[in-house]
Amino acid sequence: MCQRYAISLVSVILLSINSLWAQQPNTTQSPADILSPWYFHVEFEPIIGETVPGYHSFAYATHGSKWLIIGGRTNGLHGLNSNSNFETEYSNNNIIVVDTTDWQWSAASLNQLSLAHADPLRSTNMQFHQKGDKLYIAGGYGWDSTNAMFATFPYLISVDVPGLITAVENGDSLSPHLGFYLDSTMAVCGGEMEEINDTFYIVGGHKFEGRYNDVPNGQFTQTYTNAIRSFTIVDIEPSGPFGPFNQSELVDTNNLHRRDLNVVKLQFDEGDRLAILGGVFKKTENLPYTEPIYFNGQSRQVFSNQNQRFSQYTSASFTVYDDWSNTGTSAVVLLGGMGTHNNLNNYDSLVPFVNTVSQMYFNVNGPTQPFGTSGWEELSLRTMPGLLGTNAVFLTGNGVNTTHSALSRANLPFGQGRTT
Repeated sequence: MCQRYAISLVSVILLSINSLWAQQPNTTQSPADILSPWYFHVEFEPIIGETVPGYHSFAYATHGSKWLIIGGRTNGLHGLNSNSNFETEYSNNNIIVVDTTDWQWSAASLNQLSLAHADPLRSTNMQFHQKGDKLYIAGGYGWDSTNAMFATFPYLISVDVPGLITAVENGDSLSPHLGFYLDSTMAVCGGEMEEINDTFYIVGGHKFEGRYNDVPNGQFTQTYTNAIRSFTIVDIEPSGPFGPFNQSELVDTNNLHRRDLNVVKLQFDEGDRLAILGGVFKKTENLPYTEPIYFNGQSRQVFSNQNQRFSQYTSASFTVYDDWSNTGTSAVVLLGGMGTHNNLNNYDSLVPFVNTVSQMYFNVNGPTQPFGTSGWEELSLRTMPGLLGTNAVFLTGNGVNTTHSALSRANLPFGQGRTT
């Protein structure tokens, strides 16, 4: 019997997200009449007996009760100062489908594809975004068999999600459900991809060429994008031409010199925003960024007066939208990962792995302090069940109520309940 905890290195975790009001709401009052603090907490419950393999730094999509996992790695922390970093034997050489109704999983080997197409799909730290039944993957770092070197791949890949899931489960050919478009601007790893009003954005990231090892003996070149790159996609058929088109970029060498960050899409009645959180490294020192950025699809706003203390490296996250009191506020919850703080006051410049659970509050104008909170960023009394969360993801199960593409605060269970 095995005990697993996240769909990263340690596979699957159940989260119970509960409302903790200061008092039981009066059922005769409307939600808007109840001035209750933004109290909810996260509980962690292992799934006992499941055998889903562990991955991290992968791309994923969902379709009904099923998860599609592409790329990533199986061996946890990469090395830092040797010539055995990112060994190919620990690359995910399969496309994985997990059925969350019974935790059964299927796999299809990428060896059936050409090396030119298989290598990008077994890479790590790709940018990706699902829109409807299509998953789009850009870049990623890994072994380029054609050129016999480690590289960042210059591809935008289109995935027919339901078609690929069926092919994996039935043992059919993968090729009809995959499309590849060669474009040098897609050669990015460690960034994040999001979409606003049918325009896609790659936020941050870098192009890394060569084997990862420590300086001054580094055998690589590294170029940060320092940018938010935008483009549109016209996807006709999985194997046909689909973009990127209408490309442009917003460059900020000081504030967008970031990779391995968190980017969260927040939806408000007034329009969508991307909250750009954390990321490494500052240009002048080996420390993460702590100033959040808001991006509305046209311009950015840097909140230099705010200081993010927790989970500044890519981690699992989710959002709760306040449709209870109609404040137009969202809470972004970050789960573990790496950060400069593991409590309110303990600062560590080495940015270690942490087990913190923190939440940050935003409205359409940026960071905010809702009624009953201690600030725009709070630390939960609950912690992760270990030093987990780095390059992990948060996925919901079937039947979870969402508002503005986030968990609905009004539908969080009072006192006890479960959202997986």
